Parts: sequence; structure tokens; C-alpha cells
Amino acid sequence: MLDQDQTTQAPLAVVNPGFESTNPLEGWETPGVVQTEGYESEKRLTHPGGKGPMESVQRFSDIENGWYTLKVWVRASGRQREAYIALKDCGEGAQASVPLVREKWLQVVVSAHVTNHQCTVSLYSDAEEGE
Repeated sequence: MLDQDQTTQAPLAVVNPGFESTNPLEGWETPGVVQTEGYESEKRLTHPGGKGPMESVQRFSDIENGWYTLKVWVRASGRQREAYIALKDCGEGAQASVPLVREKWLQVVVSAHVTNHQCTVSLYSDAEEGE
């Protein structure tokens, strides 16, 4: 979910946040794949390892300037080189590392100040093959 930290604004609607649409990747630009066993849904996005760094993004434009917060439930194998969520291309982007705790669902939160009426949600990981 992507929330703006002002009470007068409604949260931005992330398209297909649980990857449950008929087209499970609808709204996302991603090399990832959808698998079963999501956190609050039957589906989850997975970045298969071994193909180099992978990034899944969803772009927002013509949005109000201000503070936005992204909250994501993540699960890692614990063997990634790097994994993070980010709000970028916002004017003042920010990222939060995903704790590489093996096979536990954790909520990761990041906030960014939008100053140019646009922002991109980024889900990034880099893992060896088989991860």
C-alpha cells in the first residue's frame, strides 16, 4: 500500500498489489514470476535468482507532492546479495533494505518526499541461481 502522510489526501492505489488479477502481473513492469503462498493472498511475486539483479516497478505520475509511505510484506531466502524496496524518481527518493531473514514474512516500510508529481515503486533483488 502506498499512503500519503497527509490526512486530506487519499492513499494512491497500487494496481494489483497482491498479484491476484486475472493477469497476475497487471500494473507491474517485472521480470519476476507469480507463485502461490502469498502473505495475505494466494499469490506472491518472486524474483528467481541467477539472472542478475531484478527489479519490479510500478510508476505513478500526476500525483500530489508530499510525503508518501510504502509498506510491503516480503519474504527472502536469506541468501540474496541484496534486496530492497524503494520509492524513486520522486524528487527525493528513499530505499529500505529487506532483512535477509530466511523464510519469514516481514513488513518493510519506506517513506519519500515527492517534489516532482511522480514516483516509482521499486522491488529489487539480486540472488544467486536457485534462490
